Amino acid sequence: MQIKFRPFRLSYWIGFSLAIFAGTLYAGQSQGSSRVINATSDLAQATDPAPQEDNPFAPAIQVVPQKPASENMEPPVTVEPDEAASESEDTGNESEPTANDKPQREWSLASNASLSSDTSFNDPTSSLGLSYSRPWQSYNVSASLSLLKKYYIYPSEDELVLNDPSISLSREVFTIGDLFPFRASLSMTLPLSEFSRDNNIYSRLSAGLSTSEQLLAERLSISYRMKATLHTSEYQSTQGGDGVGGSALPMWSYLLGQSGSYKILETWSLSYSLGYSEITYYDLDPNKVEAATVVDLPDQSYSLSASISWQAFPSLGFEFGFNQGSQILYPGLVDVVIYDEEFSQWFISLQHVY
Repeated sequence: MQIKFRPFRLSYWIGFSLAIFAGTLYAGQSQGSSRVINATSDLAQATDPAPQEDNPFAPAIQVVPQKPASENMEPPVTVEPDEAASESEDTGNESEPTANDKPQREWSLASNASLSSDTSFNDPTSSLGLSYSRPWQSYNVSASLSLLKKYYIYPSEDELVLNDPSISLSREVFTIGDLFPFRASLSMTLPLSEFSRDNNIYSRLSAGLSTSEQLLAERLSISYRMKATLHTSEYQSTQGGDGVGGSALPMWSYLLGQSGSYKILETWSLSYSLGYSEITYYDLDPNKVEAATVVDLPDQSYSLSASISWQAFPSLGFEFGFNQGSQILYPGLVDVVIYDEEFSQWFISLQHVY
């Protein structure tokens, strides 16, 4: 079963996002008391891997979003010199070193493994991801890498698919009052995937702005982000047959996203995420490519995810959820599939922070 629609105006989406943001800001200000922002929420915004939907020609597999490695980090515990000296004078002996006296590491490393499939279990896939993050002066540097494994393989496909790794740099730029610290980020991908190498794709260069805040005694977390991406490549189309070009390659794209998480119990949380993106392609010469590959209109797509997570241990968490996103069946296709039971996916994942 398929349900289709005509792409809606971007102004509707922006208005909807601004309404949610204004309501969240009002709810935070109505608490009336000063709050201390959790330090881990700043670091959590640093990891911003390039979304797979930037590549409309990649296999139609939705990768489960990895939570940043720093999300589960405990804030470092430090001992003030004056306090340590006073304790030593009171006892008359030098204090023995404890775990809290040892310097806490600033970097974080996390791995993520997941299994996903459509609702009919016709196309199961698994993924393995690795992310690294650490502060550098007033910035935060992060890197991520992921690998996909397919269980049902078409003749022209590979069993293992390496996605382009990404590197990002971010820092906090401003804050709205005592709420919503905004972070700016720059990121780039490295052309290591087979698709990038076969089609001489150089990189995806992205600039983004994101914010996150915790409300209701830090039980509710709300996040927003926007990102624009420039796609760089040697050619304007993929490789085609008979000496002509193939499908048009993306030229630039942008993404708007909003997500939230609510802690229902100490170790259990409910989460959701919404995303809207638009991709603009190169304008190809119809005399040099197949007629069906000429693209006149940009593609618009959306994504929706809902999940429940369990933090079994401070360094180990599990998540189970559902993904739904419009599938770009062909570049420039005006009609976009909103729902298709073959494309709706469930997933289960686990994350370990080292």
